[in-house]
Amino acid sequence: MKNKKILVIIIALLIVILASCSIITIGTMIFLGLSNISSNNIAYNNQQDSKNSIYTKMNSAITHFKNKDYKNSLDIINNIIKSNPGLTEAYILKSAILIKLQDYNNASDNINKVLDIEPLNNKAYYYLGIINYNTKNYSLAEKNFIKALEISPNSVKFELLLAKSLLKQLKFDAATKIYLDLLNYTPNNTEIFESLGHIYYLKSDYNKSLLSYQKAIKINSNLISAYNGASNSLNAMGNNYEALSYLENALKIKPDNTTTLFNIALTYNNMNNKTKAIYYLKEVLDINNNHVEAYVALGNIYDEEKDFFNAFAYYNKALNIDKNNIQALNNIGLILLQKKQTDEAFNYFNKVILLDPDNKFAHYNQGIYYLEKSDFDNARKEYTYLINQDNKLAEELKLEIDSKTFNF
Repeated sequence: MKNKKILVIIIALLIVILASCSIITIGTMIFLGLSNISSNNIAYNNQQDSKNSIYTKMNSAITHFKNKDYKNSLDIINNIIKSNPGLTEAYILKSAILIKLQDYNNASDNINKVLDIEPLNNKAYYYLGIINYNTKNYSLAEKNFIKALEISPNSVKFELLLAKSLLKQLKFDAATKIYLDLLNYTPNNTEIFESLGHIYYLKSDYNKSLLSYQKAIKINSNLISAYNGASNSLNAMGNNYEALSYLENALKIKPDNTTTLFNIALTYNNMNNKTKAIYYLKEVLDINNNHVEAYVALGNIYDEEKDFFNAFAYYNKALNIDKNNIQALNNIGLILLQKKQTDEAFNYFNKVILLDPDNKFAHYNQGIYYLEKSDFDNARKEYTYLINQDNKLAEELKLEIDSKTFNF
């Protein structure tokens, strides 16, 4: 009887890009428009603070911000706002601090105060976009980055952030257009080439994906993420040895980079060299013993080798770190199903569906569970559900049902 395992696929590119894009950080004070504050561009409403005094305090707050001393930076800004409630620059810096502290509600409140004072403040819409992005409201982030661009239409930074929010919504064509247009203004921007590589990869256009990563590497030969991206494209085309050469170059730049080591392990696994795959996955865990994907990948390898004891152990280690890891939950369920511990297996499949209601593999596996229990009605329900999700998977389940009964 067939069942469906959720495997670790060679897309650590996603780990690189999505990890770097899941939270937008505020890195440069120049872009904040605060590092060059002078007494001439300070507006204030309270005569008790002179422009020079506010200038000194603001720059002190900025210095603390740069040094990641957010508490003292916030204390200074709160004192400035208390005596100068109309100073938009102070609210903006306070929002930046709160974003760093992941206090998004209060950050948003402060930005709205800026917009009450200056309805066309481009930085305010920029920060609202960041807050929306970091709280995974990508459609609203898109709207706010567009508003920022309406005020500052030539901002490359705003365009890049808009493209990122589009990419998160899988609006590949719109994001691609922005990136290609931006290359006319910033032809050596590696972020653009890497993002295009990511988009082309997700669209299964592996040649274009590889070419984009190669262009990024040509501009910056120390770009580890681009080497990893190129290796993923090559692996997808079946060029495992060439993929390894890119990963080896990345490893020369940073020998302890866990993404590179992880990708090397997966490449060896693709080449059916389980020994080396296990070796490199354990190297990953020696560097980072909370690397969930490495535990799951080890579980998958041992599972494929029918070493269910070790597979079960590694899946459980993944769940000790991430109790809602869908791959580990599903694959433990499969091990239990093979051991005829059907009720326990069902609990794992059911938890996957509660976490991810549209997970087609969990629905398929529940169908198999129902067949094991001779519950043909519920097995057929899972088949009916899968018809609209994945016709091929539905037909596989139908064959399993047909093999158990002749009146389907």
